[in-house]
Amino acid sequence: PMVNLWEPTDERIAEFLKSGAGSGSGYAVVPRVAALSDKLGEKQFFGGVKPKYPDFNVFHYLDNLDTLVPGIVDDFPNLVEWMCRVADLPGVKEYLSTRPQIGTTELGKPGTKIQSSNSPPKKWGSC
Repeated sequence: PMVNLWEPTDERIAEFLKSGAGSGSGYAVVPRVAALSDKLGEKQFFGGVKPKYPDFNVFHYLDNLDTLVPGIVDDFPNLVEWMCRVADLPGVKEYLSTRPQIGTTELGKPGTKIQSSNSPPKKWGSC
């Protein structure tokens, strides 16, 4: 919902970063990203040497966050490297190369971040 339904006002993004998504999880976003970085540490994937379902869930979440707030993971090099690693997985790489792109009418409703973004999401697979 944060990229497909919300209008991209600075106030709404600031509130999201402060209080979480939806009805408000109560958790500030940046400390949660830092916690993910700590949890990943030096591992290849969250579950170890092979990707597991949570890796794909976290990838989706962080990719959406980067659409909403470009560069939000840049202070966490292990997460950036991990995003690239996940994006290069067979199947994921092919999907990312053909998925609908932001800044078009292919995604979201008019006026949302996904349609109005001037800064496309990172091409994680080309890191």
